[in-house]
Amino acid sequence: DKLFGNRFGAFFFGMFVLFGQLVFAMGAYLDHFWLMALGRLIFGVGGESLCVCQNTYQVLWFKGKELNLVFGLGLSFSRVGSTINMNVNGPIYTMIASSMGVEGGYKVLGITLFTGAALCIFSVGCALFLWYFDKRAARILKRPET
Repeated sequence: DKLFGNRFGAFFFGMFVLFGQLVFAMGAYLDHFWLMALGRLIFGVGGESLCVCQNTYQVLWFKGKELNLVFGLGLSFSRVGSTINMNVNGPIYTMIASSMGVEGGYKVLGITLFTGAALCIFSVGCALFLWYFDKRAARILKRPET
């Protein structure tokens, strides 16, 4: 957050996560394990850096007891998201395989993983939304730019 600023950092690392997911899905679609591993590496670097930006937002926006609650909620929602992902990808895979008229395979897996990229696009949209509202709050509260 010191290099880019928190607002741009959240957007930048959200794009990193999106790019990593796209590389991961393309690796599955092309049946290249090394490309899948590279995609997960990019995704992980962007995701962990994005967590730092999210924590910075939380510290800026909340104080005292509320901060403890927000940190707990943030961690809980990330765990809920992981659980939903594990429970939803199987049925999506089955649905795509049946619509293609095949039993499965790496191409179906790749298409299934591309659906995850749609959620990453939503995440980048949320970062832009948050950028606007944080800039507005800084102006109203006369807080220094981050």
